[in-house]
Amino acid sequence: MLEADVFPPGQIALAAESTTVSRPVCAHSHDFAEFAFVRSGRAEQHTEQGVTALREGSLVVLAPGSWHATEPEGDLAITNVYLSSSLLACELAWLADLPRIGPLLHPGVGRHGSASAMTLELDPAIHRRTEEPLERFVEANGQSLFSRLARFFDLLAVLAPALENDELGRNADVRPPPHHRRSTTASHLVTHYRHDVAHAISLLHDRIDEHWTLAALAREASLSPSQFARVFRADTGTSPMAYLQRIRAERLAYLLRTTDTTIAAAAHAVGWHDPDYATRRFRAHWNTTPRAYRNRIR
Repeated sequence: MLEADVFPPGQIALAAESTTVSRPVCAHSHDFAEFAFVRSGRAEQHTEQGVTALREGSLVVLAPGSWHATEPEGDLAITNVYLSSSLLACELAWLADLPRIGPLLHPGVGRHGSASAMTLELDPAIHRRTEEPLERFVEANGQSLFSRLARFFDLLAVLAPALENDELGRNADVRPPPHHRRSTTASHLVTHYRHDVAHAISLLHDRIDEHWTLAALAREASLSPSQFARVFRADTGTSPMAYLQRIRAERLAYLLRTTDTTIAAAAHAVGWHDPDYATRRFRAHWNTTPRAYRNRIR
């Protein structure tokens, strides 16, 4: 997932949004940092570090370049705060000095770092105090960068005690990711990836427009093509190339919904450089053409 997927065009990358997740979210990577505040509900969160249980009061901090997947138990209400790598490298570079979570927010710590995600269980009183600044932050999305920064600083002021005191912001328990386990939720396959597969999936999401082949992905995973194809299917239930085609179709649909770029340019951005081929692949996934899809949802 890229910054352009979550930030309005031309806006400096600092934003917040509230949403409710009721279906499993497949693994995806970011080129920005994210704070995910769980407002209500329960879920399993999957990262490179392992599996953590999310509940009301959980705060997930994700580094630029990290990946995660979520399996909710019913409705999961969350508020996400997004910070771009460019903002973290300049105006917000001092966040690297924050207790506990600072190293995760520094650009460059992520996919290849020693840690790329952290989950804290906030003290109930602090969790309640985050509600107002988060609501004001979401409302400030259309306002100036100064206004959004002010809302972000209000939020950090509330979080400060939890970052400085382990009793007010306890590290959530992390368990190793089980492999070959299928979800019981909504018949979705939940992706509990081993390291080699997780790295390949992160690359596919992060560099979706590249000309990926099975051999190229296998080299990235340091496996033979046959070995890589076998472990990838065991963990995801599908082949690497089928997985790539699916996420390209989903990313193209997102671009068609949220941007005014031409269909050809949007297809090129997801790695489909031939418009006719893009139309065929999109129709295979969505049962309609890109043009018809855009006309229907607008």
